[in-house]
Amino acid sequence: MYNPYGNAADAYQQQQQQQYQQQQQQQQQQPHSTNLQHPQPIHHVSSHQPPPGAAGGQFNFLNDPAAALASQFARSGFEQSNQYLQENFGSLQGDIKYYFQVSNSYVFKKIILILMPYNHKDWNRVSTKETGTNQFLPPNLDINAPDLYLPLMSFVTYILLWAAFQGINGDFHPQLFGYLASQTIAFSVLDVVIFKTGLYLLNCPQSKIYDIISFSGYKYVSIIVLLILKYLVGNYLGYSTILLFYY
Repeated sequence: MYNPYGNAADAYQQQQQQQYQQQQQQQQQQPHSTNLQHPQPIHHVSSHQPPPGAAGGQFNFLNDPAAALASQFARSGFEQSNQYLQENFGSLQGDIKYYFQVSNSYVFKKIILILMPYNHKDWNRVSTKETGTNQFLPPNLDINAPDLYLPLMSFVTYILLWAAFQGINGDFHPQLFGYLASQTIAFSVLDVVIFKTGLYLLNCPQSKIYDIISFSGYKYVSIIVLLILKYLVGNYLGYSTILLFYY
């Protein structure tokens, strides 16, 4: 019996087989790619870029002619001021160091000399000729040499001792330090002016101001002793003891 659908089915199968064979041939003809394509990383460019010329800003500042001129001018001014200080105040600094060259033995002997000057016989200064000219030895090598260490220490001790005695008596207040220091300095300046005027009238203009300050400041050593005796034994007995001690 004739089946009209049988031929159509056979034709469809043949067509499918032909298409499958064609696909197999095409796959065999295509070369196998061995290079695998990997995704490339995307580099994000930062938007925060320095402005042109910012990296070399410091270099440009250092090479600026105006900045170099200002630096040279400041260096020249500093050298000139340093030279001026050395020429005008260099010797002053050296003189101050000379008056502070003391030792423990010198301080002890100097205090004894101030309190009991009548036991001292030789008042001549000791000099040396090492540099070709006569120069006096510093205080640590000459007991008769004036110094500034002992006057300064006795000045400070006098103020502290006076304030301590006022505190013991119940009369201490913080303003006492400033009042006593200013008053003592004023009297010291007056002493120096009187000494300087007297030496000028006696035709002794070569006396150094440091020597005058030193000899004027030695009086605080005796004042300290008087304050201690006054506090320990009283006014009348203390002064009587001092008079008997000296005379």
